[in-house]
Amino acid sequence: PLTGGNGPRGPRTGGGRAAGPDTDHWRHWWYANRAFLLVDGTRVATHASRTGEERLPADTLWRADVRRALSETLADDDDEVVAAAVLALGKGGDAPATPVVMGVALDGRRGQASRESAAMALGLLAAETRDDADQARDTLQRLAADEELAPRFRAIAVYALGLRRDEAAVPFLANVARSGGRMADVPVAGVSALGLSGSLDIRQELERLLSSAGKGRDTMRRVYAAHGLAKLGDPASLPALISALGDEEKEVRRAAVLAIGAVAGEPHAEAVGMLERVLRDDDDRTVRATAAIALGLVAAPESVAALRKAYDRDDATVRPFAAVGLGVVARRRGDPKVAAGLLRDLKRGTRIELLGATCVAVGLAGLEEAAPALREIVSESKNADVVAQAAVSLGLIGDRANAPELLRQVLRESNDPMLRGEVALALGMLGDARTLVELDDLVQEGGSEHERITGLIALGRIGGPESASLLTGVLRDAKRSDLERHMAGNALGMLLDQSEGRAIGRVAADLDWHALTPTVFEILSEF
Repeated sequence: PLTGGNGPRGPRTGGGRAAGPDTDHWRHWWYANRAFLLVDGTRVATHASRTGEERLPADTLWRADVRRALSETLADDDDEVVAAAVLALGKGGDAPATPVVMGVALDGRRGQASRESAAMALGLLAAETRDDADQARDTLQRLAADEELAPRFRAIAVYALGLRRDEAAVPFLANVARSGGRMADVPVAGVSALGLSGSLDIRQELERLLSSAGKGRDTMRRVYAAHGLAKLGDPASLPALISALGDEEKEVRRAAVLAIGAVAGEPHAEAVGMLERVLRDDDDRTVRATAAIALGLVAAPESVAALRKAYDRDDATVRPFAAVGLGVVARRRGDPKVAAGLLRDLKRGTRIELLGATCVAVGLAGLEEAAPALREIVSESKNADVVAQAAVSLGLIGDRANAPELLRQVLRESNDPMLRGEVALALGMLGDARTLVELDDLVQEGGSEHERITGLIALGRIGGPESASLLTGVLRDAKRSDLERHMAGNALGMLLDQSEGRAIGRVAADLDWHALTPTVFEILSEF
């Protein structure tokens, strides 16, 4: 997601950061948070079973076949293929998969990739019985406490504990959050996981961590304490977060701003006033940028003027954030004046670094009148990022009459995996199942492995039983390359994930993207 995401990748290399856009770029926030802003239903609808087999809906039948294919794949010799399959089982959320997934996580003969994926999968699986829940918790705590394991593996286990929202894990997570060590990954994962756990009893502990002074890793711990408060979502934490807006460290101010946007809910007068001051006066442009997003999320009508001023006059870093902030306000308040202003800007044309954000803004605002301008951008722009944002916005506004044919053309002609993935997402939102025929041809007869892989990811983005059949066929095909089978597993995970990315997405949503640990970067780029 940080680079347009879910395109072809090779085997993991141990957590180093991949090259990508400038860390000040607005897309970092957008890709990590958009799952929580988009409407439900970004996959094509499934249909009733034509065969009537056992009178089960087609949705139940194809999901069962996908689970069988994934379970069979756990015996594969390639660790990356197994990693994709076991994570997909976790995304499916089916409790009966828990014992098998635990077995992969604990199997020291397996590679790190499959064991990490199994640990994350345990954070997503439901528990049928109390015993299942206890075993999953015990497994993750055992992995997180094992200092012989790589820090990233341990941190992933910690995040998975938080995602399970198991009250019995909170004391363990609190100890992890207070721990020391050479690497920040594990303790800061513990801090965020406390918030992910949903236990309101730990709010004061997170506030204490946020206010603690120190250098080095303590700054990261404070940043992640703000993130923990954001995930906890308790408005009682607003005074502590507002106080942190005056902190001397910009990292802490950014984190507090983002947390306020997540926690405030209904407009909170003091929080709105402080965010407007930060947007206007903070001497760091990245802090001002996060304030624009937070004001959009709080959606106070009195903030529109401040956001509009930042959109028109601030520097090139802040303006795209202000555009998206205005789009979020228009979406949440149904404000026609804000929406009309964004449409005027889109039609008037704007600088390339602002155009993609403005496309997203009109999409969030649901402006059907923007469809012709967005289609023109898709047809004529030479910038793949801008075309991708315009395509997704056509999906957001529901341009079903005219957009699918144009987007299918882009899907056929582009060799850019990021663009193909985003166009497929848009076609999924538009419910365009016709694309599957073309993708089938691409996957079966694509001229290169790269083209076939981008087709596999597009199938995962679009979803539906036809996609499932094509993807399981690739996963089971021993003649396919390991990389193709790995990406087919990844695509099946997207297809099975009924949360459409929201479950795992909670790990990075509302987190300052300048402060990503190697673990969070791995979760964003691989999971």
